[in-house]
Amino acid sequence: MNALDSVRSKSLQPLVMAFLENVERTSSSAMTPAKIAWQVRRDQLLCDCAMFRATGKLEPDLLRLEKETEGTDEYRKELRKLVQEFFTSLTPKTEERFLDRYGVGYIKRTPKRGRGDAAVDRCLACIDYN
Repeated sequence: MNALDSVRSKSLQPLVMAFLENVERTSSSAMTPAKIAWQVRRDQLLCDCAMFRATGKLEPDLLRLEKETEGTDEYRKELRKLVQEFFTSLTPKTEERFLDRYGVGYIKRTPKRGRGDAAVDRCLACIDYN
């Protein structure tokens, strides 16, 4: 049974539909920072692992990394392999657990750090992930 089935008045159905769409939009918007955080943390881990496999070390100099490591065939090969391995074994349940731990968990801790942009910190503090 969908939500509109319980609305008997045809004139109220567009209002209910708009309300439900807004609830969905709000829900999606609230999770966006956590989803971005999880994706960035995941991608960084995969890139770090590929760099280590390709070079045997991790280099914090981003300009050097871009020129000397990320441009190499060995790095790209390792990254492709890691991405393939990661996404092949990723189940929806595991992804949900990772999103909660590494996305939501990261966002919950971010405003407490006080190291970011003040406007971003205030925005993230308004989102309650509990």
